[in-house]
Amino acid sequence: MNDADKPNTDDTWLQAFWHPVSLPDYQAPGYYSASAARIRWLSLKRLISTRFKNEPDYPVMEESQLKPLTSECLERWVGAIDWRAGINAMDVALDDWWNEDSEVMPVRFFVCPPHSLLPDLLKVWADYHNIKIWVADDRQQILSKNHSGLDHWPGRNVPWLLPHLEHHFLRHVQGLSGIRKILAMATSGELGKGIIALDSWALTYLRQIGVFFPEPMLTLPPFDGEKLAGIFFQWVTESDREMPTCRHARSGRVVLSRKMQQGENTSSDLKQLAVYCRGNLGLARYFWRQMLKAEPDPEQENNNNAAVWLSEMPNEPVLPPTKGDAHTFILHALLVHNGVPAFLLPELTPLRDHQVQSVITELSLSGFLEKNSDAWRVSARGYIPIRNYLRARDFVVDDC
Repeated sequence: MNDADKPNTDDTWLQAFWHPVSLPDYQAPGYYSASAARIRWLSLKRLISTRFKNEPDYPVMEESQLKPLTSECLERWVGAIDWRAGINAMDVALDDWWNEDSEVMPVRFFVCPPHSLLPDLLKVWADYHNIKIWVADDRQQILSKNHSGLDHWPGRNVPWLLPHLEHHFLRHVQGLSGIRKILAMATSGELGKGIIALDSWALTYLRQIGVFFPEPMLTLPPFDGEKLAGIFFQWVTESDREMPTCRHARSGRVVLSRKMQQGENTSSDLKQLAVYCRGNLGLARYFWRQMLKAEPDPEQENNNNAAVWLSEMPNEPVLPPTKGDAHTFILHALLVHNGVPAFLLPELTPLRDHQVQSVITELSLSGFLEKNSDAWRVSARGYIPIRNYLRARDFVVDDC
């Protein structure tokens, strides 16, 4: 990748945020569990709310009076992602390997936690450099004995990106031959030079059954509170960068401002958001969008300088009561495959069709699942409580 091919950006400090790290080096912010972090977060908010509720220097708002931001205002605060810094970071990380002639390591692996922005970044990076994206085959075909997994391979002399390796296998006795063939050919150099990204839960499962992945395994670095402040500020459109300031509704404390974007006095709210989301930028972006609120005054709706308020963290969804392990079977299968059509779940679990449909309905109505095209997957809102639930039931969880 030549320097002339790189997008222009002066935000070099942002490139470090996106620069990939080795999977063993990934350290989620904080040293206590996400549930413990949430409890401490809410306790701290109640304390701050009581302490500062009568202080004139800290304007506060009743959360019940706040309302969601208009779509226009939400787009100003958390709109389309500017990928330029991310593209530059990937160029720096991959430049030496990409330009070398040796085929000792013809493929690079990236590990993507659920709802992370890494698959999107890799696709944008690939599009920018005219790298072919390897589309997954129809999942119904994976159970075919003659399935090779190579139906849509771009070709040996074409640089390629396979963004979702988890969509090339099924946790089934007949669903693994294709992925084993892909990995064997890719690591041996038979498929040419390419990049493979896979979900972190798929990696954990495949390693459990003896599938080998060569190092290094790369992933996005964890986003702590300071990095969230920087990236959230960068997402605000140019016209709004001077102001307004975002304050917490209960305490009145500043959550995001230009000083915090520069790494000064990072808000405890952003630090705790980073801990709860385990440094996952995609999850943090989801909750940030949910928590931003507007004043109730209708005249302020189209005022770019109107104050924006941060509400409390949304309540975690609660698993519906069930007998047996039906919920567990479905949730783990969805995580391992990063989503799967409902009609395939009886092939991947010991459940029958009517049981699958019942569980899917319960979990989706409870906020744990969302439908993406024809596949069900664990929602951003439900991911952290589900991860904790499976870990508590002695399931091996991912490394991110």
